[in-house]
Amino acid sequence: MANTGRNDPCPCGSGKRYKDCCGRLSGAAGADANVSAKIARRMNDALAAQAGKDLPQAERIYREVLAMAPDLPDALHMLGVLRFEQGDCKEAAQLILRALDLTAWKFPTFRYNLGLVIARAYGKQAEHDRDAVIQRSPRMSGREDNAPDAARPQPARAVRVAPALQGLSVAGHPPPR
Repeated sequence: MANTGRNDPCPCGSGKRYKDCCGRLSGAAGADANVSAKIARRMNDALAAQAGKDLPQAERIYREVLAMAPDLPDALHMLGVLRFEQGDCKEAAQLILRALDLTAWKFPTFRYNLGLVIARAYGKQAEHDRDAVIQRSPRMSGREDNAPDAARPQPARAVRVAPALQGLSVAGHPPPR
């Protein structure tokens, strides 16, 4: 079932979506029917708020859902996506990683969104590094001088971890340095 998408029809033939049937996740499955229904309603409210660009309202609702079901991967993932939209790559990565760990990394959308978060976090670091090089380089900053290239400061060659991702780790792997 690893190839079955969460919104695909369930392979058991029930006619329901996989995530509403055999792919039901532990956060909502163990809750009683009323709590499950409330969680579903609130998730729909949060998605509508997020689609309508009311990000503070969507964030409040996702956090409310997570207070009821702290290990609900859909809420963790979507709050991570929202935090990404708000520019908080570190919290976005933490939330999406938690959702991925809870689902055994089965869902490509979760993995894709984590990739976007990491790309933005490293992109910010790359822009910072580029700006620092431009400031140090007379040629690039418009301060043309006659100093030989060997006398000019050279950009650092070491790979650095984006500050937004420092301290994060994937299960079983140490955090990057």
